[in-house]
Amino acid sequence: MWVDRKYKELQIQGLKVSSLSEVANVKYEYLLIAVEHLAFAREIREELISCGIPKECILWNGIKITEFLD
Repeated sequence: MWVDRKYKELQIQGLKVSSLSEVANVKYEYLLIAVEHLAFAREIREELISCGIPKECILWNGIKITEFLD
């Protein structure tokens, strides 16, 4: 599942992108933050946590981001 803040714009382009609110309806073990820069990863991580995603489930570049932020 691909989630993006600009999901509506991406959907118009024909891409299968969902809103962040749809993550609550999906079963997952981990969520991967697919961005290059740590600053963006931190911002996205905080948004995911505020939506109820456990921080232990959040990965960035294959590494648990909590190792860098906590």
